[in-house]
Amino acid sequence: MSDQLTENFLPNTQKTDQFVTMGLRTKKSIKTPQIDQDLEELKKSLNYIQLESKLGLDTQFVTTLRGHQKSICSVSLNSDGTKLASVSSDSIIKIWDINSKTEDFTLTSNCDCFLAVSFSPDDKFLASSSNDLLIRIWNLSTKQEEFTFSEQTNEVVKLEYSPNGLFLATISNDSFLKIWNITSRSLEYEFSYEENIIYSISFNPNSNIIAGGYVDGIIKLWNISELKEEFTLSGNPNLVLCLSFSQDNRILASGTIENEIIIWNLQNKTQDFTLKSYHLGIFTLNLSSDSKYLVSSGPNSIISLWNLKEKNEECSFIGHSEGVFFTSFSPDGNFIVSGSADKTIKIWYLNNQKSYITKTPNSGLVNSICLSSDCKHFAQGLNDFTIRILDFYNDDNQWILSGHDNIVRFLVFSPDNKLLASGSEDKSIKIWDFSSKKEEFTLLGHNNGVCCLCFNQDGKVLASGCDDFVVKIWDLTEKIEIFTIGEYTSVISCMNFNSDGKFLAIGAYDNFIKIWNIESKSEEFKIQTNGSEVKAIIFSPDGRFLAFGNSDGNIILWNIPQEKEEFTLVGHSETVRALDFSPDGKFIASGSYDSYVKIWNLVEKREEFTIEKLSKWIQNVKFSKDGRVLMTGDVGGMVKICKLFEESNECTSSSITNSKNIRFISDNRAVVFTNDLEVKAYYLTTGEEVKVLSSLETSAPTTQIKKLKQLDPLSCAKSGCQNYFNVLKVYSLLQGKLYDKIKSLNITLTNLNFSIAHFMAMLGQDIIIEKFIKSKELVIFPDALGHSPIYYSIKNKHQRTTDIFINYLNEIIENEGFNFNNSLSLKTFEIDLILIISNSSPQLDSLLSVIWQPQGSYVQFGDPIEELPMKKVTENSMLIFKDYALNEGDLIPIIVKQSPFRLPCGIGSDMSKQLINAILESKNKDIYRTEFIQNLINLKWEKVIFWVYFYTFLLWANIIALFLVLTTHDFIYLIILLIINIILMLWEGFQASISGWGNYFSSLTNHIDLIRFFTTIVYGILLVLEEEFIILTWIMMALNLIRGLTGFRAFGNTRYFIRLLQMCFIKMKDFLIIFIYSTLSLGLMYSISYNEDPSTYNSIWSSPFGLIVGKTDPFYESNFIQIVTYILAVTINMIIMLNLIISILGDAFDEFQLNAEILNFSEMAEMILEIEQILSLWGMTEEFKYFHVCVHAYESLGSDWKGKMIDIKDFIRDKFLNEDLKPMFNENKEEIRNTNAKVDELDKKISGVDEKVKDLEGKINSIQGSVEKILDILSNK
Repeated sequence: MSDQLTENFLPNTQKTDQFVTMGLRTKKSIKTPQIDQDLEELKKSLNYIQLESKLGLDTQFVTTLRGHQKSICSVSLNSDGTKLASVSSDSIIKIWDINSKTEDFTLTSNCDCFLAVSFSPDDKFLASSSNDLLIRIWNLSTKQEEFTFSEQTNEVVKLEYSPNGLFLATISNDSFLKIWNITSRSLEYEFSYEENIIYSISFNPNSNIIAGGYVDGIIKLWNISELKEEFTLSGNPNLVLCLSFSQDNRILASGTIENEIIIWNLQNKTQDFTLKSYHLGIFTLNLSSDSKYLVSSGPNSIISLWNLKEKNEECSFIGHSEGVFFTSFSPDGNFIVSGSADKTIKIWYLNNQKSYITKTPNSGLVNSICLSSDCKHFAQGLNDFTIRILDFYNDDNQWILSGHDNIVRFLVFSPDNKLLASGSEDKSIKIWDFSSKKEEFTLLGHNNGVCCLCFNQDGKVLASGCDDFVVKIWDLTEKIEIFTIGEYTSVISCMNFNSDGKFLAIGAYDNFIKIWNIESKSEEFKIQTNGSEVKAIIFSPDGRFLAFGNSDGNIILWNIPQEKEEFTLVGHSETVRALDFSPDGKFIASGSYDSYVKIWNLVEKREEFTIEKLSKWIQNVKFSKDGRVLMTGDVGGMVKICKLFEESNECTSSSITNSKNIRFISDNRAVVFTNDLEVKAYYLTTGEEVKVLSSLETSAPTTQIKKLKQLDPLSCAKSGCQNYFNVLKVYSLLQGKLYDKIKSLNITLTNLNFSIAHFMAMLGQDIIIEKFIKSKELVIFPDALGHSPIYYSIKNKHQRTTDIFINYLNEIIENEGFNFNNSLSLKTFEIDLILIISNSSPQLDSLLSVIWQPQGSYVQFGDPIEELPMKKVTENSMLIFKDYALNEGDLIPIIVKQSPFRLPCGIGSDMSKQLINAILESKNKDIYRTEFIQNLINLKWEKVIFWVYFYTFLLWANIIALFLVLTTHDFIYLIILLIINIILMLWEGFQASISGWGNYFSSLTNHIDLIRFFTTIVYGILLVLEEEFIILTWIMMALNLIRGLTGFRAFGNTRYFIRLLQMCFIKMKDFLIIFIYSTLSLGLMYSISYNEDPSTYNSIWSSPFGLIVGKTDPFYESNFIQIVTYILAVTINMIIMLNLIISILGDAFDEFQLNAEILNFSEMAEMILEIEQILSLWGMTEEFKYFHVCVHAYESLGSDWKGKMIDIKDFIRDKFLNEDLKPMFNENKEEIRNTNAKVDELDKKISGVDEKVKDLEGKINSIQGSVEKILDILSNK
């Protein structure tokens, strides 16, 4: 793969309009607005997420069932999880339909209060207990009492059917565990334990053992068949409130009043481990059917989900406002139900609740299928040679297209859905007009059946593949063939244009992918696929990556700029036949011959989830343009739509139902829910209800700022393309502010795609961020507004967090280059670069150094078409070889370096001015040493060079005109002088009005310029009046000459010395005060020694100053005092002061050498900004483009001698650091890494010992408590 890797693989820039508007939304001028609307959206999102649980809204994660008027006492699920029974502190039993989320019916009796309920395993009956001491068995078919058990002396607080349905176990506020025989409708047996009160029961799955938890922490397992105690579990002295058997009968979980969950090993009859909760007592717990998870709750309204394999809390569910007395998994583990004292029942969904719509062919054998890009229509090629077009949402809209003479093997819609192309076994290609459903024209030229078709992005070019191993490129406007690619030796399997249509990727059965340049009609390069046939191929949205699926069932992502495989995704069991990127490029959908469609996370390189299986192998997958819908089609004609973001038109709260509107008011301080009956509002930060809504709206109206994208509150609890359970876990932790338990910062929430890293950056949670950075698990990518987390950390002034992000980016880009994740990270710089530069992080210069990298991985040889360095600004992120060099002539080694993101290149545009202003205001001046900034400034300098020379011409023309006026007093020259000065002052006036008068007058140069202008005007007026003041003329001329000196800034060589001159004056200013003092002092001593008048200029200044330039005539050593004065004068002014001046100037020169780059490029940037401000008056448009520089591979710019200080610095940095220090560290890096691994392993072992010690201490304490109890009993006896 050679010279020709292209940025043209990258799209013809995704339109800059969005980026421009987004940039202008918050930055209308160089000044930053006080309210950042994007930051407000992020704050609003976090506040709403953390408030949502208080509002009781139904979301994708949770549904609330309301109807009870008092606290929920007990809840029970039927065997298949479709029905739910609940009782509260009243006389009603409610039966709920889980699927419809509605109340099915109610059961009532004469009792005052029901206490507990339990479904029978066959779902035909329901057992209930009540405060009238009766146990009722209800027939759910007749909705009547079937029979009752009445032999009770106390209220039954808990009851449970045995899994075989033969027995019912009950416990009361006493020490008896009663087993009731359902068949005989009688009491079977009573178990008791030394008059200890029993608080919890649970049947094992075999129905032969029932466990009872007692007040003293003892758990007894009773054998129901043999009516005896099986064994006892002991070791924890705390009251056992709840019990749950695993389905495999291997473990028993118990919850105590002291917030402990104990997992017992039933085979060894010992404790496996203990989980410590913060529930203030474990009221209820339940094991999932696969024994991987456990759910628990208590009096603090939080529900905890525990991972038993990792022995930690997976997440917390927040939504109830009071204690939760019941929790249970559904039989299939897809959801959890909970009942609370807040009178509500909640259903917490653990698995994906995405909805699907499926269409199956109703007639005809389908040979091919394609999907429209808007996911509204699909076309099928039928066995009768016709094409059927169907409307997915309206079965009545169907059309049949006829015209082919053989079966239709391939169909494809144009990107705008206006055309449909069909390729047939009859060797023809037909183009159909979709709106009229008529044939437009036919393309002929293939000698065999057409097996593959592909439109370019604008729908004007079509590529077709044929069984005769030929690919043809067609111009659909002219309806002619452009050229033929006939270099294949096997059947063409797949094709795809990149987003700007300049390149075509072709996959064939020869195990190669070839990339063709459509403009040059030549092959750019090819990729070998290691023996696997390529069946699907697609470019990423930004064109930097190519994904292809092969016959092994794998998906490979190829990095085009770095010319290497990025990674492989493994998961399908058969050939991958269809691929499509999500619009944001972070996910890819794949369809396979195994009939499955999978969504892959490219950021974390893993599968997110699998869509329901289709009937046959998949031929098409397609994301909608907004990424909310995924459409799939199989070879049998079945089409399935998966709604990744379910539309939510309704939401409910405790006081509002059928809400049709949610809006934010009062500068996002409150959220309002509106329906047909009432309007209610809640403060976002506290969740409290707003009592007087009208006053809130009038006192603090919402800021009226038009934004492209705003938070959709109903999108907060949606998983989109992500694994549902992972999103649920992170969402619940974010909701509960349990940030330290979050296990991924890469998960995104809301329609604005805010990642958890965005939230953590806004909050300044640097410790959490550092944790993920150390594990290399953090990926920085943009939200829907184009911002990275760095943007929000800067906006909220979390500097340490910002520095951590900048340093992390610097490290991973330096080590890994522009891989997939780093390319995503750098996309954010299109919007955030200005703010990041303004922030002036100490690591900024290092980051800007590493982002300016070569385009390819190797040096190319060519004859540059222009003088090096060659700068190019294009809409494509890569250059092809012919853009900058030829393959003939004097070939030299060259490389292309580039910006991996687009830059504002429109001179005079708002974003361009902001960028230069940010560079000038950055406190990290070392950024001027980076190639990125230097090339950027040079680029803009070349674009404004005409105006630089024009301004310089005005300055020097002013001096020439002034000279002519002084020498000739000619009125014509005076007019010219005045015109030039008026132009110069208009220039300055525009600068002042654009940058602000305060900023303008903060510069001493501008003050001098104003004085120069007014003295020149006054001089001209006096000249007209034939008056002349020598002092005024002298001052006027001096000021004009000083201003003219700044004209030398236009030239690189003289700019250096102008800056050096300025620096020398600055460095000498304090010394000159001492020098003047010493000179005046010597003058006074001179006048005394020679008995002269000390007030004369000659005595006080001329004579002592003359010594420095060797003028010794005034000094005559005729007496001792004169000799001493002379010696002092020579020693102080000639020897000491003169050498001090030389020393100071030498130091200034050395310092200037070190800072020469900074001073040079900052001077250029100042001039660029001045000119851009003037040009902005013409309303320059924004242009975002990629910037490339072609340079000699081995020659550094500016190889001339730069002085000893620069030479020493370069030696230390390049030779000593790179050749001596770095190799030494690299040699020991692996050893250090191994040592760290051993230390980590030792830490784990120490932690394990600590846990064992803690367990041992707990057992000792337990034994000690038991001994103390025994001693108390003995002492009482």
